[in-house]
Amino acid sequence: MRIDVKKEKNKYRLTSDNLDMLVYEDVIIKYRLLHSTLVDEELLKEIKEYSFIVDGYYMARKYLNKPRTINEVKIYLRNQNNYHVKIIEMLLNQRYLDDELYSNMYLNYQKKRNLKGIKLIKNELSLKGVDTEILNNLEYGDEQENIDKLVAKLKKTAKNKSSKALNEYIYHYLKNKGYIDIKFEEVACDELPLIKKEYEKLLKKYEKKYSGYELRSKIFNSLYQKGFKADLINKVIK
Repeated sequence: MRIDVKKEKNKYRLTSDNLDMLVYEDVIIKYRLLHSTLVDEELLKEIKEYSFIVDGYYMARKYLNKPRTINEVKIYLRNQNNYHVKIIEMLLNQRYLDDELYSNMYLNYQKKRNLKGIKLIKNELSLKGVDTEILNNLEYGDEQENIDKLVAKLKKTAKNKSSKALNEYIYHYLKNKGYIDIKFEEVACDELPLIKKEYEKLLKKYEKKYSGYELRSKIFNSLYQKGFKADLINKVIK
């Protein structure tokens, strides 16, 4: 079979009676394809397979416009119907893929920029397909600095909460953020103004349906469930 070769932009078009395909220059160089070349069926099959790998390689290179894991690249190539194990081997050999390096970069970014704890970071990397051995070797360092930053932030943003509710909120927030050894100085806020504010809301809500002792009990129970102390509640609703 005779194949004609013609350059088209950044690729080459191979044509014959039953062939019309675009290939990268890598294919032309590897098989020394000239303007017109004779090939047999076995060689043509090899050219097609190699072209498939080269196509996938450059596709993956474009996808790696930002750091990604091996598994993310595999999924991408499979979705593009252009996956081949040799593509991943090429990317690994040329250091375009390195899950250990990626994981350390990801950890440092999430730790400093988003104040995430080690557990959450490892879970996210696991979902990206990073191997367990790499995850086990990740070193986060001291968590306390980030915990203190988050607690200070939550104190300012979490309003209308009792001291008890606020401390519980902070603890669960830090846990969901991925911290393991959670230690912080419990917050003590001035609850009386908060109780008065909540009392006014509850009074408007319930006074049309209840009165007397029943109204007082309804408001007391609602405030108590919010974590406010009984003695302070009684001061407001006596």
